[in-house]
Amino acid sequence: MTKAYDKQIGGSHYQKYKIQPSKFVIENELLYPEGCAIKYIIRHRDKGKKQDILKAIHFLEMIMEKEKLLIITYMIVMIFLLIVISLLIIRHQI
Repeated sequence: MTKAYDKQIGGSHYQKYKIQPSKFVIENELLYPEGCAIKYIIRHRDKGKKQDILKAIHFLEMIMEKEKLLIITYMIVMIFLLIVISLLIIRHQI
């Protein structure tokens, strides 16, 4: 990847992570709503707090609606995503 991932425009809330959410999304070929959910979960502590969690939930709802998932599957996906993101944050903290 280019040096574009070494900088951030409009804040510094992603700079502390070894992998920026956008790079993670591209490297893993995730879709836009999946990437947005990850972005908002990662940054909620440093920027949007509760609003970012609500935004992440909104994007997960979009995924659920598009894929016509059952509510139990939706909850499993949310829990799994939160666990994965938490592990990534713990793993990449200095």
